[in-house]
Amino acid sequence: MSPAWAQEAAACQLGPAQVATGLPAQTLRGCTRSSPAPAGSPAWQGTATVPHWLAPLQAAHHDVIRLHWAGPEPVALLLDLGVPDAMHLSMAHTAAGRDAPLAQVHLGPDSQVADRPLPAPRLSLPVTLAPGLNEIALTYRVHAGGRLQPALEPPARWQVRQARFDWRNGLIVGAMLVLIDVVLVLLRVARERSYLYFVLLVSVHAFLLGVFGGYGLAFWWPQSPGLNQLVPVVGAALALGLHALFSLSFLRLRVRAPGLARLHGLVVGLAGLALAGVLATGLHPLWYATLLLCAAIYVPLSLGAAAHAAWQRLPGARLYLLGELLLVLFSFVLFGLSVLGHNPWPDQPMFMYPKIGLLAETAFFSLALILRVRRFQREQAELRERRLVDAQALWQAESARQEADERARQQLLRLASAGHDLHQPLASLRMAIDALHAQLGTGTPAGGGAPPALAEHLTRSLDYAQTLVRDILAQSRQDHQHLAADTVSLGHLIGQVVQEHQAGALAKGLRLRAVDTSAEVAGSALILHRLLHNLVGNAVRYTLRGHILVGVRHRAGGALELQVLDQGPGLEAHQLQTLQAPFQQGPQASEQGHGLGLFIVRSLCAQAGYQLVVRSRPGHGSCFGVHLPAAVASRSDSA
Repeated sequence: MSPAWAQEAAACQLGPAQVATGLPAQTLRGCTRSSPAPAGSPAWQGTATVPHWLAPLQAAHHDVIRLHWAGPEPVALLLDLGVPDAMHLSMAHTAAGRDAPLAQVHLGPDSQVADRPLPAPRLSLPVTLAPGLNEIALTYRVHAGGRLQPALEPPARWQVRQARFDWRNGLIVGAMLVLIDVVLVLLRVARERSYLYFVLLVSVHAFLLGVFGGYGLAFWWPQSPGLNQLVPVVGAALALGLHALFSLSFLRLRVRAPGLARLHGLVVGLAGLALAGVLATGLHPLWYATLLLCAAIYVPLSLGAAAHAAWQRLPGARLYLLGELLLVLFSFVLFGLSVLGHNPWPDQPMFMYPKIGLLAETAFFSLALILRVRRFQREQAELRERRLVDAQALWQAESARQEADERARQQLLRLASAGHDLHQPLASLRMAIDALHAQLGTGTPAGGGAPPALAEHLTRSLDYAQTLVRDILAQSRQDHQHLAADTVSLGHLIGQVVQEHQAGALAKGLRLRAVDTSAEVAGSALILHRLLHNLVGNAVRYTLRGHILVGVRHRAGGALELQVLDQGPGLEAHQLQTLQAPFQQGPQASEQGHGLGLFIVRSLCAQAGYQLVVRSRPGHGSCFGVHLPAAVASRSDSA
């Protein structure tokens, strides 16, 4: 033992223990010294030649733990290094008065769990302290040039801590999986992309927690230690990108803050670049730097976006902001300090901080999503009421118009009847006056008969009266024809609706085609247009590829059926009735739909005396039809 070594070891006896032991403080005292790994050390193998500003991201370290054991006999302890693996690790344990090392360990990037002295998820090394002075030298390199957080403790306490560690991990991951299930249920209600991004984000977080806990190398890929180095970086890139996408969608930044939306897009691009780089070239410091730059941009950006949304009173934004603050505090600030060797609470494992942050973020984000769904459901209920009121008002207006037309027709018929009745006595008067003219023309005395001037006046008055009656009859006939029950050309109606939806169909690569027909029905053109518009709109929305056909078919008894046939996913038998309820959508629903189309169609059909007919086979498409009874089918061609 060199004099300098002995002097420093003696000094260590005077200070508090810097390594957690679980032993009485008076029996074990020690201190640690850290420095860069010596040049030529195996820890530097595999590092790349990089600019000086990237060198800290692949730094190798040399830590010396000097201890004084005051017990009379050697004591067996475990040195928990606080990380699941290392790119390189060398350990040499020496004691005063002994020339040969008490223990040596060498682990490289290809070392498996079975190669470790203690096959456990986290790196732990057995150490037997000799009475007196001991030195444990650690030379290592871990992710991004990070530092170890060693904890020296008795095996029994180590086992208790490991059990608690596993229990906490299981509890946290289990809570995340439960929240994923909750959000998946909410996704079926809200159908927003933010819910899908959240599910993917939490899934990545739960997976990363397992990797950080050492379960990946211990259980999932024990024969591929290199994968254990790659997966955390890939997961971090995915998590950053998904988090930015979730924030972009949940906070509706494209509409509310386009500038912040573009910055979020930049973060997604940087995360994607780092992910592609790691997969293509491996763990180069440049990709660590890219991820760190991405995180440095995103932390203030996400907080600013959340604060902006909370200020605008966006539903759920305050809960989102609180979850984001906790994530930044635990997963970035405290964990970052621990990686750099400045753990604020040395008795806590440094990987506990991101677990707390991720769980807190997941919980508050889930609450924000639940709040958003509750508000969405209230808005949908209000929308349903408005739609139902609109449909009812439409039917009432059409009914009132038809009743007014019917009253006008009856009045015209009565007027025409009165005109017809007046025409008969006027014709009789005409005959009498003609006879009077004949008598005056022959000079026959009329017993003081009417003079010729009076007869001519009567003739002119009678001509005028008959002209008025003829005009009234002609106008009544014309108005009656105009006020006859609406006759709707189904061919014209189908062509009009198909033209309205043609652009949307072409945008999805669908062929929307109308089968021409000369069929006509008596009814409201407005009601029939509303019915067909909803059915064709649903077909375009749910059909992913293929054709949509709109036409008319004959049915028994002279009835007609207005049909929309698609090549969509089809419906199961139990879905046919469900989708006619309000706010129910099929499995291929888009965000623009509200689940009210078929409900409104069914309601209007019931009010107009029609019948909604649905035929469907899963995987073969569907046929939605409106059955028009024979009473309204005025005439039609063959279909």
